[in-house]
Amino acid sequence: MRVLKEDIWRYITPFRLPIYTYESFLTAVSHYPAFCGERGTYGQAASLSDDQICLKELATLFAHMAQETGWHVAGAAVPKGYTGEGQIVLEEWRQALTQTEEWMCEHGVLADKCLHYNDD
Repeated sequence: MRVLKEDIWRYITPFRLPIYTYESFLTAVSHYPAFCGERGTYGQAASLSDDQICLKELATLFAHMAQETGWHVAGAAVPKGYTGEGQIVLEEWRQALTQTEEWMCEHGVLADKCLHYNDD
């Protein structure tokens, strides 16, 4: 990906589980041809370059990933077994991809409402 190189991916996702690789990210987004491949023709979008539009899309995606899969502990050390093990990460926006399913389901808080997450 021209706009998001692997070194930047590693920098912004030090908490990621090993399952979340740069290659798997590229594979996933390749299933959506309009992602970083389509631009608007109205308003601000009409005056931005393709790369600027792509950066906005990536920022939106990563904000969502950080919210839904983030560690959410400012200044935390990356735990053992995670990709950036031992590294201190102050910014919560760099703590994404620490979960593979809804945390509340995984930890039994809402187990009765999360049965579909584990369907075979």
